[in-house]
Amino acid sequence: MNERKFFAMKLTTFHFLLLSLFIFCHQAKANVSIHSEEYGVLSNGDKVNLYTLKAGNITVKVINFGGIITEILVPDKQGKLGDVVLGFDNLADYETKNRYFGAIVGRFANRIRHGNISISGEKYQLSLNRPPHQIHGGHKGFDKVLWNAQIKKNDDSASLTLSYLSADGEEGYPGNLLVNVRYTVNQQNELVIDYKANTDKETVVNLTQHSYFNLAARRNTNVLQHDLAIYADSILPLAKDKFPTGAVMPVTHTPFDFRKAKSIGKDIKSEHEQLKIANGYDHYWLTGNPFDKKISSDHKSENAELNLVAMLSEPNSGRMMQVWSSEDGLQVYSANYLNKSIIGKYQQAYSPQYGICLETGQLPNSPADNKFPTYVLTPGSTYTSKTVYKFLN
Repeated sequence: MNERKFFAMKLTTFHFLLLSLFIFCHQAKANVSIHSEEYGVLSNGDKVNLYTLKAGNITVKVINFGGIITEILVPDKQGKLGDVVLGFDNLADYETKNRYFGAIVGRFANRIRHGNISISGEKYQLSLNRPPHQIHGGHKGFDKVLWNAQIKKNDDSASLTLSYLSADGEEGYPGNLLVNVRYTVNQQNELVIDYKANTDKETVVNLTQHSYFNLAARRNTNVLQHDLAIYADSILPLAKDKFPTGAVMPVTHTPFDFRKAKSIGKDIKSEHEQLKIANGYDHYWLTGNPFDKKISSDHKSENAELNLVAMLSEPNSGRMMQVWSSEDGLQVYSANYLNKSIIGKYQQAYSPQYGICLETGQLPNSPADNKFPTYVLTPGSTYTSKTVYKFLN
């Protein structure tokens, strides 16, 4: 082969590789999209929009009422798309019948006993939406407000940023709190959730996402055959009122040991006091070491390390979901109080254990319990938290 032919072959190979790279990049860009459409009208006349984010093999649909995720479409092992979250078919049900399906929860996710909190010696009485207690932010928590929305598309991801100003005194919480929650889907089939908040007065904040997952994506199917791994050595046990006792309980030799993956249904009916109190799993797993850290005035930095805290998989479909978090704990709720009076999507009557919630966040009841470390957001500082749901098949 003479030098001219050899050079021509090298040039042709180079052009082929360049063309292949161009086609790959073009396909990647073409596979990323975001668009909005009107979803419905609230009882007060406010219009609500639906935002559809797509990248790679994942599609996520979100409404700006409550920041509610209405659908997550991901493929099974045969490439067939399925919706893996519970919810409703219409806005009216989300407004009047919601069990926090897919919603942003705040100002303070989880429970606060008697709604009594203390910040720097100042006491505050929160609203009591579960008398005599508060749960998930009160009567009109972040799951029931209309968020402002901005969309953005990059070459490999699409994002929706929701913002809301929670006024000083709302549901009893001090300080004007400006909250931003960004949902991003990317080519790695991840749903990335970034939380940020700023305040003009010391306050508490603990945000989470309350989707009920069912990776089978089939009707009339509970999650008891799903395999679950939780990478934690201990939980917070509950008193009979379903609030943490203030103690820490090792999971060894208990139904709460998910350090090696097992089916959710394997031990859920065990004769264990904690399972009887909650009618199943509704507990906080300590996936980090919050008691070893000072978090009263310092939360996670924007570049905080993400840890793999849980893995959920469904054997028949082959779908798997990893949960990565910057937080030190995970509330796991096996939908024990769903019942057939709740008619969800596709006219499906939901029963107990038809979904499972994997809610990253701070220790429940911590603003009311001096045994637990509590994060206090101060003026001039920024609350940040990050959760990633990564889907595999």
